[in-house]
Formats: sequence, C-alpha cells, structure tokens
Amino acid sequence: MQTKEPEPDSVEEERRQVLWTRVLPRGGSPGSLKEESLKQVQSAFRAMEPEPAGNRALISMKRVCKSYETPAGWFEALRNIDLEVREGEFVAVVGKSGSGKSTLINVLTGIDNPSAGEIHVASTAVHALGQEQLTTAVRIVMREHDAKAIIAVTRDIERALERENIGIKVGWSEARLGTAQSGHVSLLIAALILMAVIMAVVGVIGLMSAMGTSVVERSREFGVMRAIGGQSSAIIRNVMSEGVFIGAMSWVIAGLLSLPLSAAVGRLVGTLAFFSPLPLTLSPAAVVGWLAIVVVGSMAASAYPAWKASRLTIRETLAYT
Repeated sequence: MQTKEPEPDSVEEERRQVLWTRVLPRGGSPGSLKEESLKQVQSAFRAMEPEPAGNRALISMKRVCKSYETPAGWFEALRNIDLEVREGEFVAVVGKSGSGKSTLINVLTGIDNPSAGEIHVASTAVHALGQEQLTTAVRIVMREHDAKAIIAVTRDIERALERENIGIKVGWSEARLGTAQSGHVSLLIAALILMAVIMAVVGVIGLMSAMGTSVVERSREFGVMRAIGGQSSAIIRNVMSEGVFIGAMSWVIAGLLSLPLSAAVGRLVGTLAFFSPLPLTLSPAAVVGWLAIVVVGSMAASAYPAWKASRLTIRETLAYT
C-alpha cells in the first residue's frame, strides 16, 4: 500500500507534516507502516480537522439541573436541560415568568452553579470552574470606616484596577449599602405601624359604639344604682372598668393570634425582599407598651359613654323600655 506524503503548503499542513513524520519508524516512509497503523493515523488526522463554521458547538448543555431550597421545600428550576447552540445560530429563550429563563442564563454564564449536568461554553467546562475562576465581586475590608477614608480608599482601588485593565461595573461601600437597606426596611416598618394604628383607631371607635349601646341597655341598672344612693363617680368607674376589661381581653387574644401571623408575614416579606425569612423576635418592652396603649384607648373609648350614664336621672331610667 503506497501513501503519498503531503506537501506543506500552509501552516496547518506543516503541522501535519511534523506529526506525520513522528509516527513513522525512524528512517522509514509512509509505505513502511502497516495498513492498520495507517488507518489509525488517518483517523487521528480526521479528528484534528476543525469543524466548518456553522457546525461548531459554541454552547453545549447536557442534562443540566438546578434546584433551590425554599421554606416550602426544594424547588426545581431546571430539570434535565439539553441544549446545543452552534456558531452563527441565533437563539431566543422565551417562556412565562417563573419558567427558569433567568436560572438558565445564570448557570450558563457561571453566575450560579448547576446542581447536576455539564455545561461547555467555547470548549470551557463552566460546571467544573472553581469559585476563584467565577469571581464576579470582591469585598475589601478597610481599617478605617469613616466616610472620607472610604472614599479615598475606593478611589485608589479603582485606579489600581484600571491600571490592570480590570473593568468595574459598580462599586458599593458597606455604609451606602446599609443605608439603602435601612431605607427599604424603614418603609416596610412604617407601613406596618400605619396599619396597626389604623386598626387601633377602628378598634377604639368600635369599643366606643359598643359601650354606648351597653349604657342604653343598662339604663334601668343605673337607675337602681341611683335609687340606692349610687354616685355619678361610681357609675363612671363601673362603665370605664368594663371598657378597660374588654380592651385587656382583646389585647390577650390579639397577642396570641399575632405570634403565628407575625411569623407568616416575616417569612413572606423576608423571602420576597431579602430571599431569606425574617426571624421572629418578641420584644417585652413592645408588649408592655402596646398594653398601655390598649388601656389608654379603652379608657378614652369608655369616657363619653360613662359620662352619659352618669348624667341619667332616676326618672329617665324608669321611663326606658
């Protein structure tokens, strides 16, 4: 079997010429190779052929999975995704909200790590890259934490990175980040407090209405108290004590219901805003303070009905039917 040795008419042919001569016996020629060995060499050369443009796979994903742990359990965002994008192709990833589009892009670009599977981008095994190779942010701890020191050090760091041709997309100081987070949390706290105040005002109005109805229905009782020598101050204390007792009972019931409701709201708001449930913290000072507000509100709600009850005469109470 005769084989003609190719002439090196290009850089690629020269490289093949060198490889070709290396597989030959010393001092031999292509014709001195056995037929099986020659087939193996030819197969190796065919494997070295670059794929033509349009056939080379730039992106390859094989059985890629990604799962997240949530308070409700594990959520599978990607399941056994197989994708291949070749050179020159235009691909659009479409789908409804929550279908996994952002997760797919994140694992493809190395922002997030897949739970399982293989990802190759331009012959780079993205799934096998370490944390150092995927670094997208750097946190620098400074010795001084005042505003001037932070500004000066940040400027020096940016200049040093620019000299190394390292681009900076955004720079955030911890103080600035803390201020931004505090602003968001303050808005949330203000909204919750406003809701509590509105509910308290509605409760005071409801208690005042209930106490007014109670005074009207107990007119004969107040007339009997008057007849046996009861003073106006005694009637006022009687009505206001009833109102405070009702308010205290509502405080106990509301306290028992607020624990599970606060935990649920903390999980919901924390997961939506900070991707982590907010812990439930019970403040004894807040509990006592809210009790004081309830007592004062109950006394205020009962004051007018108690005053009206103390103004009733024996004749008016006996005329009530």
